[in-house]
Amino acid sequence: MPAALPSNSEIPENVRLAFNRLAAGELSAVEDELEQLGEAPGISAELIGLLKAAYHGSADYEQVHAVMAVLRCRSDLTAEQQQWLCAELRKIWNQPDTPKTVMLKDDGMKLLTRYPGVENEDVLILYLKETAHDGVIGCAGMAVYSLESIGTARSLPGLKAYLEQMPSTNELEQHRRDKVRKLIQFIASKTSAPAKAAAPGGSALR
Repeated sequence: MPAALPSNSEIPENVRLAFNRLAAGELSAVEDELEQLGEAPGISAELIGLLKAAYHGSADYEQVHAVMAVLRCRSDLTAEQQQWLCAELRKIWNQPDTPKTVMLKDDGMKLLTRYPGVENEDVLILYLKETAHDGVIGCAGMAVYSLESIGTARSLPGLKAYLEQMPSTNELEQHRRDKVRKLIQFIASKTSAPAKAAAPGGSALR
């Protein structure tokens, strides 16, 4: 994977320059140039290559976050690229975290919300069982958030088991429990009445 995009008549110059700044670690996750990269066609393979290099190389976690911020603007990852992400998330499930793995878990689960499918959903269900740190408000909480977008009936047993072990000793904890309970009801309603669930604006957690 090249560290920079070469000149190419099919890639606008502003996109090429933004990618090269991203590859050099010069862009944060909140800069406008990331939006250009998120909308540019035909560079998903290069972005995944950059993510792999940043995550497994010497780049800091902020660069991983910046690359993931671009990928979260896109909806064109191939099945193979999604499988790579799922495999990486499975490797670090329930393991002691580093800044990079925290970033990959958080951003990776958010990214999966763009790609409904059995394998992606199964990774989120797995993360409901994360116990290496505070699973209620950590990675398991992000899995709940992501399942609102792609969860199906497959998720219901895992969500119910997660709800059973959530504490409820104060108002904040009870609020979190209510969100999970509403999500269970939301997914169950989609399963029993797909036409009704397809109405625009539906959400379990709002």
